[in-house]
Amino acid sequence: MNTLFENLQTRPPEAETVNTAITDHLMTSEEQAESELELIIFSTDACSVCHAVKPRLLQLADKYRIPVRLVDTQSELEFASQLLVFTVPTVLLMLDGREISRESRFIDFTALERVMSAASGGI
Repeated sequence: MNTLFENLQTRPPEAETVNTAITDHLMTSEEQAESELELIIFSTDACSVCHAVKPRLLQLADKYRIPVRLVDTQSELEFASQLLVFTVPTVLLMLDGREISRESRFIDFTALERVMSAASGGI
């Protein structure tokens, strides 16, 4: 009788797959051809912190020419939960449909700008 640990060791490794439902929702192929990067800002209308950080996030996105997607977590609850967003504000920087940076609640603008600069090839 095999133990659970033995079963896990003998199981063939699964190929790394991307959840196409999430990827398709994030960017269409036309959008992806136009831009590899996307900044997704999750917020709600009742979040005062979201209102305070949004202008600065938009300014950073403009600086590095990164398209922005604003998501209201109350109306897009399923999409937010698929990306494991359970608090606002949450900011995801996506590259080719994959998350390369996540900032939640307390946004570290210096770290986010550093990743944006590197991902966009600098200015």
